[in-house]
Amino acid sequence: MFSTAWNGEHIGGILKGMRQKIKETNNDLYIFNTYGGFEAEQEYNECEYSIFHLPLASDIDGMVMISNNMDSISRLTPIIETCRERKIPCISVEMDIPGVHFIGTDNYSAMEAIVEHLVTVHGCRTFNYVGGPSDHIENCQRKQAFCDVLSKHGIVVEEARIRDYDFSRNAGKQAFLDFDQAGMALPDAVVCANDNMAIGYMDMMESRGLCVPKDTIVTGFDNLFESKCHDPGIASVGRSKENLGEISIEQILGMIDGKDYPRCVFAPFEFQADESCGCSACVEKNIIIKRKMSSTFYQNQQIRWRMNLIQKRLLACQTVMELNKTIYEQMQDTDIRKFAILLNEDEYLQYFTLEAEKKKRVDFFSENMRVLFQAQSGRGVISSGRLETVQLIPQNFCTSESDVFIFMPLHLNGIKYVYCVLGDQIDYIENENLFYWISMMNLVVDNVRQNISIRLLNNKLSRMYMQDAMPGQHLFLHPLRWG
Repeated sequence: MFSTAWNGEHIGGILKGMRQKIKETNNDLYIFNTYGGFEAEQEYNECEYSIFHLPLASDIDGMVMISNNMDSISRLTPIIETCRERKIPCISVEMDIPGVHFIGTDNYSAMEAIVEHLVTVHGCRTFNYVGGPSDHIENCQRKQAFCDVLSKHGIVVEEARIRDYDFSRNAGKQAFLDFDQAGMALPDAVVCANDNMAIGYMDMMESRGLCVPKDTIVTGFDNLFESKCHDPGIASVGRSKENLGEISIEQILGMIDGKDYPRCVFAPFEFQADESCGCSACVEKNIIIKRKMSSTFYQNQQIRWRMNLIQKRLLACQTVMELNKTIYEQMQDTDIRKFAILLNEDEYLQYFTLEAEKKKRVDFFSENMRVLFQAQSGRGVISSGRLETVQLIPQNFCTSESDVFIFMPLHLNGIKYVYCVLGDQIDYIENENLFYWISMMNLVVDNVRQNISIRLLNNKLSRMYMQDAMPGQHLFLHPLRWG
């Protein structure tokens, strides 16, 4: 299963549905997760998506891709082509890719419901559309529905009021500024392609002393917890996250057994009017949501506070052995119980040379990886053993029951030489603590690598000097070459 988890709440919900169905059917779920996306730098994305190379050389039975957060559909092309060549069943969740089985939300109908509500209930006649990337399939479907509903009601579609950005909160802020400069910032309604952009647009309005929905209506898409806790609550469309996960696992298992399904399968969605469109919210429901959000917020504060302490202790490590020992000790303060780090040892121990810099641009995990660290059920193992990469995980990680593992790349400054495996930590994806954990491990693993490299360079320098016995001076034998 491939996923890009910037929208942790949405991805985590889908994964929970998958996990439930996997355990019911006694199968294993391997999740290859990244934090590449629309806002990340190209080099960062290249390193993140390198994790997708891992399962392509392994013995997999079926592939599920939660693909709507990818920065480009081209990232999936090698995966799809390999699945076709090897006749591996493949499903795309939430992104309708031509020729690939699709399970997701009917974006067209969902956006149609939003705009119909604005026209028929609130009498809106002028609209702005704040979209995601212009070539993103979901954005294209939502934008088409937006235009079609306006045309259906005899409302002129003004191209100047339709703008594409990305799906970020900053994009919503920028959209307000762009429309404001054109004198178009306050139509009857601003329809945003997701909740993040809606929040960004509303934040910028608030900074100018403007109010929603008094000055203009604003709507979103995704129905995130944060949008319900926002003041005012945001009118939005909710996807059936866990239902999507359950359907995708049920059908991929059926496809492995040779069953046929329709190429496109839609899960239910629900449009929820709220304060941002001028409707009264369901008070009781919002109270429950806000309590859950508050509880999650304080839990995350505690988890991230502990991670900060752990990071300080790990950054003090000078050697691999010291890192192993400290990780094991510090993991007792987390709820992570299965964890392994695997690395390409030769690349990891390279000191900084021109050749090493060139290798930064190569997508690779070597055929054999060193097991740098592993812990299972509270037992730490400092290991110098090796693993054939096609096996993906240390052998004793598997149990006789269903297993769920998350694979993540570790990299820094464009150098990718490590990946890690975590036991079932889908909750960490949903509450977005996994990003903090991985960022921490990136820093500490590379910090040890740099310490090793510096010691190697110092040893090399020390061998380039000799002492003259007469004056007691040190003589430089030959220049140090970098590369």
